[in-house]
Amino acid sequence: MLGQTSEEDIFGWIGGILTLLYNIPQIVHVYRSKTVKGVSNVSMFMRFIGYFFYIIHVWIKKDWALFYTYCLGVMQILFMLIQIQMYKSNCNKINEKAIVKPRAPDVSSSDEDV
Repeated sequence: MLGQTSEEDIFGWIGGILTLLYNIPQIVHVYRSKTVKGVSNVSMFMRFIGYFFYIIHVWIKKDWALFYTYCLGVMQILFMLIQIQMYKSNCNKINEKAIVKPRAPDVSSSDEDV
């Protein structure tokens, strides 16, 4: 399936590898913080669909450099979508703690003092 590679393929490999690298900081950040606050489900889903169509395109064009790197990119996006599902409950717990509950009125003050 690898077929013949040419000197032009170097651009596909470089582009594919760089595309894979930009996902890593987000994956590591979510893993360490155990929260997905600020990560968009819609954005991740759109990236997944985009990768899917890129894979079809490069399969038809027989551009193996991009085919393999985009397949790995899809795996990264799937991993991020799994993280979103795993850690979104953590975000809900954090948001519940952030809600300020109303205080009971002070005993020392009353409406009659006004």
